[in-house]
Amino acid sequence: MERPDDDLLHAWVSGGDIAAFEELYDRHEQSVLRFLFSLGESREYAEDVLQSVWIKIMERAGHYEARGRFRPWLFRLAWTTRADLRKQAWERKRVREKEEDAGWNAVSNEPSPREKLMENERRSIVDDALMELPDAMRETLLLRIDGDLSFREIAETMGCPLGTALWRANEGEKRLRTIVGARVEA
Repeated sequence: MERPDDDLLHAWVSGGDIAAFEELYDRHEQSVLRFLFSLGESREYAEDVLQSVWIKIMERAGHYEARGRFRPWLFRLAWTTRADLRKQAWERKRVREKEEDAGWNAVSNEPSPREKLMENERRSIVDDALMELPDAMRETLLLRIDGDLSFREIAETMGCPLGTALWRANEGEKRLRTIVGARVEA
C-alpha cells in the first residue's frame, strides 16, 4: 500500500528519512513537469522551476500543515515559483532594454527610446496595478492570463472552490480596469 504524501513529508521532516523524500519526489516529479509543460514551458525551464519548487519544499516543509492536501500545496508552489522566476526574468529583460536604450543607434530598426519608454510605462502601470490587488485575486488573474488555465484548474491549483476562482477573476478584472483607467487618465 502506498504511503500518503503527508506521511512521507512528515517522515522526512521529523526523522530525516531521505528515502521518504525521494519517494515523494519520484511520485510527483512527472505530474509537476506535465503541469509546467501545459503552461507552455520548455523542458529546460520546467526542470529549473521543478528544482526551485523542491528547494522551497525543503525550506518550508516544517511549516506545512498535514491535512491531506500536499498535492495542491505542491502545485501552488509550482505556480508561484514559475511566476516568481518569470517576473525575475522579465525584470532582468527590462533592465537590459533600458541599458540598450542608452546606447541606441539612430539607424537602427528598433523602436525609438521614446517608444520603448512608453511601452515600458504601459507595462509598469499594469504590473503596479496587479500588485495592488489582494494576493489571491492577483494569482487567480495570473493563472488565467499568463498560465492559460481553466477556472477548474485554477481552483485545484489554489485549493479553493470553483465559484471562488470565478469570483476572484471577475472581481480582479474589474478592479484592474479601474486602477489602470485611473492611472492612464491621470
